[in-house]
Amino acid sequence: MIPVKSRDNTKIKILRKLRSRKFREQSGLCYVEGIRQVYSAFEEGFHFEFLIVSSDLLRSEHAWKLVNDLISNGVQVIDVDQNIFKSISLRDNPQGIAGVVRQKWHSLESIDPREGLCLLALKAVQDPGNIGSILRTADAVGVRYVILLGDSVDPYDPNSVRAGAGATFTVKLIKTSFERLLDWKNIHQIPVIGAVGGAPLNYSRVNYPYPCILLMGSERQGLDLREQSSCDMLVSVPMVGKVDSLNLAVATSVILYEIFDQRSRL
Repeated sequence: MIPVKSRDNTKIKILRKLRSRKFREQSGLCYVEGIRQVYSAFEEGFHFEFLIVSSDLLRSEHAWKLVNDLISNGVQVIDVDQNIFKSISLRDNPQGIAGVVRQKWHSLESIDPREGLCLLALKAVQDPGNIGSILRTADAVGVRYVILLGDSVDPYDPNSVRAGAGATFTVKLIKTSFERLLDWKNIHQIPVIGAVGGAPLNYSRVNYPYPCILLMGSERQGLDLREQSSCDMLVSVPMVGKVDSLNLAVATSVILYEIFDQRSRL
């Protein structure tokens, strides 16, 4: 391990710059913090540019085994004191391990429609916590591909990565437009199920075809009329209270688990 004692070190500066979406997009890198997240990135074969640890904070045997495994795979590890680590950490109680990894993106053409529970398409998600939570649920139910449409928040945002609890690295991510997705689904003849508040079909009373695409709208605008008309079926999650909508991550989870339940009974 290479000791670093200055906050002005080049690698420390890179870690801070990765809070910026512009820098993440320019560099193709992302910041990963925490034992679970670093382990997931390593297990899924993501390339580590370098690892940063604080021996003062890193206490578990599992964490040190992970560090040694990364060293054995040729990853450069720098060691800093807890004050420097806390200055870059985004956590209240940092675990003393973080890394810089190269992002992975996949193309529509690489998708196997029959791999996983279903395909999940998200339109212009704006909240990093939402997308991280959605990825976490997607992984839990066996979704392999998550398609981000339009101007979506970056799933490699540090807050998204944290909320995803490692799922950012286990689910295959795709960026495309709604138009390209429609062309692709028409070629492969895959039905699209859109979730819309107030749709007459209760999400739990329909049979979800396999394979299918579950399309979720943005937090504020949902799906517009053109997008709704492009769907093969529209479903809603019924509500009886006074709020006008569910949180996007919650609504997505509810429908995904219905699809999961239907598949598990086959």
